[in-house]
Amino acid sequence: MTLLEIVKEFHTESATFNPPASADDLRDLEHAFNGLPDQAFFLYEDHNGSAQNPQVGDRDIAARLMPIKEVIETQAALTMLRDSLSTIGSLAWLWTDDNSNYVGVYTDGPLHGLLCILNHEEPILIPAFRSIESFMYRLLSEARHKGQDGAYDIPSVPQDFPQSVPDVANDESDMQLALLFRERYRSETSEDMRRLCALCSICLTPIESTAEVTPFLEDPDMWVPEAAIRLLELRSWKESTEQLEKLAREGHPNGDAAAMRFLARMNTNESRSTIARLRQSLQGQKLKALEMWTRAPLHPPTW
Repeated sequence: MTLLEIVKEFHTESATFNPPASADDLRDLEHAFNGLPDQAFFLYEDHNGSAQNPQVGDRDIAARLMPIKEVIETQAALTMLRDSLSTIGSLAWLWTDDNSNYVGVYTDGPLHGLLCILNHEEPILIPAFRSIESFMYRLLSEARHKGQDGAYDIPSVPQDFPQSVPDVANDESDMQLALLFRERYRSETSEDMRRLCALCSICLTPIESTAEVTPFLEDPDMWVPEAAIRLLELRSWKESTEQLEKLAREGHPNGDAAAMRFLARMNTNESRSTIARLRQSLQGQKLKALEMWTRAPLHPPTW
């Protein structure tokens, strides 16, 4: 669906949108955010956001487009928080779920035009959606087709990144971005920026290049190996048991537990043999974690 078609569907479902933005508000938006994609202006020319989440039937859509004045006020309020996080470009925060979660669009840098989520529980600004059009379609689809099982806030909306199915039209450009961030990761001296570049590279890696992610399992950071394992789990990758065994034995918290969880999820002859070796050699908290992951029910993998 095109953005025009998506917006028409939103109007069919809900009457809670504000009137179109005024010329003055549109000028304020343009002045505040140099490089904002044309799709954002298209939305505001159609409606100046909404004061509450639109609905599909009796169900709230997971996010609302904020009115321009609220966007500008929110940008100022989030500046201190944003500056405390590593970023790889400027962001315009346009959507909220009124639960301290936001979606913003990159207005410059290598991710220009892509959208990210500011999750108040896990504020890592990595790509989440390919475009405004894609994000709007996912909001509509979740509310319309999944009913009470659909997304109820921004972090629960299914993301475009990382891919769980091939995307032939975008795989090449995604891989170029993944390689760019991998190079920055190797040269960064800031721990926070290094982590952000690693996570961007991981989530942008296309399915056919999944093996390129496995070196991140050896990163000494607490979160980078865990992110790599999340991707491998999502894609049912079963070719890294040796690295997972090493990570389970020697890795920091987060990474070691994620390695144990993934080995348990694999449920192959090789992974079961690996778990048996770990059970004989691990001690203390690591052994307790291994027993937990190998005996507890495992939920479906998520990013």
